[in-house]
Amino acid sequence: MPAQPQMPAWVARGPMLPTAGPPPEGPGWAVEIKWDGMRALVVAGPEGVQVSSRSGREVSSSFPEIRALAHVIGSRSVVLDGEIVAIGAGGQPNFVRLQNRIQRTRLTTALLRDVVTLNAKRPTRARLRPCS
Repeated sequence: MPAQPQMPAWVARGPMLPTAGPPPEGPGWAVEIKWDGMRALVVAGPEGVQVSSRSGREVSSSFPEIRALAHVIGSRSVVLDGEIVAIGAGGQPNFVRLQNRIQRTRLTTALLRDVVTLNAKRPTRARLRPCS
C-alpha cells in the first residue's frame, strides 16, 4: 500500500466553516450553499488520497470512492476543502443517508469547492472564474 499524502503543516486541521448571515451587498462576493453533509479536507497526490473530518479525524476508509481522485490529480498534489454529501430522493442532500453511507451502504458525492493548495502553493491570488 502506498504512503498516505501528508497535510501541509500550515494548513489548519479543520475545514473553514461558513458563518450564517444575510448575503453581502455589492460586487466581489461569493457565497456557498449549506449542504446537509460532512465538511472535509481532502489531500490528494501521487501517494494517494487522505480525507479528514472537520475535527481532523482521518476518515478515508469510510469514503473509498474518493480515492479515485488520485487518478485525476496524477503527479500533482492538492488540498481541497469541501463537503461530502449523500443525495437522497429527488436529488436532495440527506444527512441520514450520509450516516448510512459511513457504514458503507450508500454512495456519496464530494463537493470539493475550495483549492487550499496546488503543488504545495497557496492559490490565494487566483481569480474566480464563472462556471459555464
